[in-house]
Amino acid sequence: MKEVVSEFAESANITGELKVDTITTTGNVDISGSLNVETSLTTKDLFVNESLNVDNVITYEKYKQFNTIVIRTEDETLRETINFNELQLWVNDENVLALNSSSLDGYFAIWSNKDVPVDPVVNGDIVRSINNFLFNEDILSSGEAIAIDVNAVIINNVPLTSINDIQSLVLYNRIAPSSVTDRIIGMVVELYNTDDDPSLLVPLSTTTAISVGNRRYRYDYPSIDTYTLGFSTGDSITQVPAIGSSDTISDVAIVNVFDPVVDISGGLKVDTITLPTIGDVETAIQGKQPTITKDTDLTCNSLTTNNILSETFDTIVLRRPTGIPGGDGAPASYAIILNELQCWVNASNILIDVNTSSYFADWVVDKDVDIGQYQDNVSSNAHNNIIEAGFSSVSPLDTGENSALLISGFPKTEITKIQSMILYNRQDGSNTRLVGVALELYSRENDVNLVNPLASSNEISVARNVYRFDFPSISSYTAGFSASNSTTAIANDTLALKEVISYSGSNISCGTLITSGNATIGGTLSVTGDLTSNSITTIGNADIGGNVSITGSLSNPKQPAFRAVSGVSFAFPTNFPLKYGISIVDNEGSYSTSTGEYTIRKAGNWYFYYSFQSDGVAFKVQLQQNGVIRDQVFTDTAPTLNTDLGCKGMAVIPCLVDDVIRVFVVTGPVRLENADQFHSFGGFLIG
Repeated sequence: MKEVVSEFAESANITGELKVDTITTTGNVDISGSLNVETSLTTKDLFVNESLNVDNVITYEKYKQFNTIVIRTEDETLRETINFNELQLWVNDENVLALNSSSLDGYFAIWSNKDVPVDPVVNGDIVRSINNFLFNEDILSSGEAIAIDVNAVIINNVPLTSINDIQSLVLYNRIAPSSVTDRIIGMVVELYNTDDDPSLLVPLSTTTAISVGNRRYRYDYPSIDTYTLGFSTGDSITQVPAIGSSDTISDVAIVNVFDPVVDISGGLKVDTITLPTIGDVETAIQGKQPTITKDTDLTCNSLTTNNILSETFDTIVLRRPTGIPGGDGAPASYAIILNELQCWVNASNILIDVNTSSYFADWVVDKDVDIGQYQDNVSSNAHNNIIEAGFSSVSPLDTGENSALLISGFPKTEITKIQSMILYNRQDGSNTRLVGVALELYSRENDVNLVNPLASSNEISVARNVYRFDFPSISSYTAGFSASNSTTAIANDTLALKEVISYSGSNISCGTLITSGNATIGGTLSVTGDLTSNSITTIGNADIGGNVSITGSLSNPKQPAFRAVSGVSFAFPTNFPLKYGISIVDNEGSYSTSTGEYTIRKAGNWYFYYSFQSDGVAFKVQLQQNGVIRDQVFTDTAPTLNTDLGCKGMAVIPCLVDDVIRVFVVTGPVRLENADQFHSFGGFLIG
């Protein structure tokens, strides 16, 4: 620490820390350490890169602080059992959860009712609660913190900490017996500040959903490079697990970016504030663009326009956002290697347009410069409508983690109209090279430097031959899904690893809306007055307080529905699904005649019905959602000799995307008869 009393006529550059009573400078002050001023600071220029806190006057925050940790299922699916062994939070080379375990308040919950704790499992006199087991520095292989029929763990009273100060967060999963390891799949870890966000609505940080069951999960944060304790190759209460160590999955946490906050609680005194003249204001207003194309909300008293459109994109990028290699870290493991990319809009792949062009670039050095390719595997092979036996498009092998594939020239398209994007990996078995790659959509027309993606996928974390990224309009796709590589249909979710891209678009809120053209709104439309339009298409919600006047027609998109019949007379035994072998109606291609299962593609309240016939014995048949009973038809006694019962059941079930519905014989047998479509299984979305 240097204690200095001095005046600087020009600039001062201090590499350590500076502590003085008073500083006066007419030039600039550049301090790489800390500045402690007890009395006053007067300077010509003050630049703050991180945070500034002056007691009672100004507080400036770049990085948010958190006090609550949440571990939950990303899609809010309830888990039959949640059981973790240990959670560690490493800050300044210390596990702050273990250090503060006596003051932490953790509990199991259902996320939709997150304020109400759910009781943990009790084994004899052992209460397997969060507080007793999750940060007790005793890492066992069997169950420690356990609860049933929940989907969240919430830990409050974490010491208020800046996310930027975290080194790593480590979660130990239960691994004994091995059958329970996969219960963690689909879960994410989130950080919140309950002082600013008591309802836990906006996470300050999150992680990619877990896709593989394993022992240890390590999530690194901005300060991991300050960690000095060394790394462990096994379970440890004194060290963070090493990257690449056995039974450890490593990832980089996603720290959400927020606008910096400047809070002036005292007085602000300046010599001059310069505002534009009225003429400047008028010029600025007149120069504004006539249409709204960015993802900002619009609130107004009245809006009159010809057309309202959702965001459009004109450029697709494949790259490694966090530099994760697709292999062993050798130069070739950073290359972009793929076979074919498809973008489906209105049941057509728009990337086969004659004007589509592409190139490989170094994302950091210059996004506009074509850096060539590896051998003759040119970038345009990625959209030539041919799925080769091996790979077809490869970036140079010496570009490192900044390799990127940029595709443009196809018709400019609204994001809300995309049905799905299919990425075909190399097909020769060596398919790990796409791990770490993400897909991003940009509008180069409005974002020349490609800084702000309009939509993006998660980084690929599992090696597969085919990846499918579904967008809002997937529900409008009726051309059928392919079970094998295809250039004419979207791959089904058995062939492809599926991810649903979250995109809400922009919101419009106004008193009166008048459009003489069309209105396509990706977010929410809220009109407190009257609405007059020729045509309205909204992917989100429309709330209208006044009258709706439409000179043309008002149409609602087809709602998903299905109906399947038996197709053959057959007796189905105990512990077996009823398989209705002929699909009569299935406008989303979601019913499987081979398994008898229907997979939900659109969340909401669904009406289901099913029918069958007894087979001379007592029976119990259930309508199941993800294997859980939702309706049941049964009899405890066998029917009268030579008399079989015709049976029918129906139920309204709230469903989430990817829920699986089936009719299941618990005890039987029971029969399906073929004649005149006697027996059927069906359902439809009702709202």
